[in-house]
This record gives sequence, structure tokens and C-alpha cells, in this order.
Amino acid sequence: MIEKLITISLSAISVLFLSACTSDHTDKVSFGRVKSNISVNSKCLFGYNIVDAKIPKRGVVEGENSFLVFNSTFYAVDFDDKTLSRIVSDAGIADGTMTRKPDKIEKIGLNSSELHAVAALANPIWANPNNTPSHFIFDTSWNINLIDGSAKKCESGPGRAAGDGERLVDTIYAIWKFHSMDK
Repeated sequence: MIEKLITISLSAISVLFLSACTSDHTDKVSFGRVKSNISVNSKCLFGYNIVDAKIPKRGVVEGENSFLVFNSTFYAVDFDDKTLSRIVSDAGIADGTMTRKPDKIEKIGLNSSELHAVAALANPIWANPNNTPSHFIFDTSWNINLIDGSAKKCESGPGRAAGDGERLVDTIYAIWKFHSMDK
């Protein structure tokens, strides 16, 4: 628990640092030019519970799925709308058939510095020709999907994302928690 708090705190500090270093003081947020292993005009595997209407045209969608409890939590950073959405999907089995409950969606506005920080953390994932590594954790899987128009880089794995993916996921979560404290 202490390690998680330290990680979130360090991620929040790195957001401020990265935003100061990477922001070109414009509202236009862009990914870096170097991209590898992209899928052009293909659909990413966002999990069976999320619909395309919630997917940004430019941004990051990351989330976790559970195998045993049929729920998913996704965070979608939309560079064009300047928002961060938390999408919680629940499904279950009733009378022997899979049922899906309506998604719970919360949305917050992001400032330019936060958007630039997310883009800066996503760029090493775009540029890396190898897939993001995983920390193995039972009963969960992760997804990181980078979207820049028709260019997409979609990664997933068992457990929790590690390395650059972990830094991106932890920072998005830290931004969400920071804004949630205002409520």
C-alpha cells in the first residue's frame, strides 16, 4: 500500500516536471513523430465492454480487466476535447446468460500541461519497437491504446503494465485522483 502511494505521488510530481519541460505553451497536443508497430485503420482490442463512441480520435485509452468478476475500468484521455474520462463497465451472469449493465462514465477537464505530460509519457511507447512488459498479477490484464487519427498502437498483457507503460498508467491515475479530490 505504501509503495502504491509513493508511486502515485512520484507520478504526480513527474506530471508537473514533464509538463514544464515538454509544454510548448500551445493548446495543440501532439504525439512525437517516431512511431513503430502501428496499426493503420484497424480496431484495437479495447475489451468487450467499451464501445467505439467513447474512444478518442487522438489520445490514450488505458485500462484493466478482471477475468473472474467481469468488470473493466478504462481511462480515456482525449487530446481534442481536453478531457479525461473514467469508464467503468460491469457485466454478470443472470439465468445462465451474460448481461451487461450500462457503463458508468465520469469526465473531467484537463489543462494543457496535463495533456502534454500524458503525450510525453506515451511517446516512448510509440517509439519502442518492442511491446510493453508486464508485472504478473493473477486475475487481471491491462490495455494501453495510443490513438493518433488512423494510426494506433495497441498493447495488452497479463497482470499490470511495467516500464514506460506503468509510468503512463500511474500518471493518468494520479491526474484522475488529483482532480477527484476537488469534488
